Amino acid sequence: MGLAEMGLVDRVEVDDGGHATIYLRLTSPSCMMVGYLAVEITERARRVPGVTDARVVTDVGLDWRPSMISPAAQQRRRRALEARGLTMSRSVPQPLA
Repeated sequence: MGLAEMGLVDRVEVDDGGHATIYLRLTSPSCMMVGYLAVEITERARRVPGVTDARVVTDVGLDWRPSMISPAAQQRRRRALEARGLTMSRSVPQPLA
């Protein structure tokens, strides 16, 4: 499951000079992957035609919810678990209105 499918990419802004800022949601305030993700995202964004520089800005890890996972990714995850004889113990919470 990719970061966008997980709902972890809040938004991407690119200014006229090609400077990209990728706003990333963390799943937890103690996310151990943030350093790795920032390096990978920055390197990959710099390869996009027209992008001259990139940086990642993260939140404090209090905004993301499992309901932000795309429906297609939720369905693939459910099928993969079922294929392994596992079931989801609870459904993914729906967003608050």
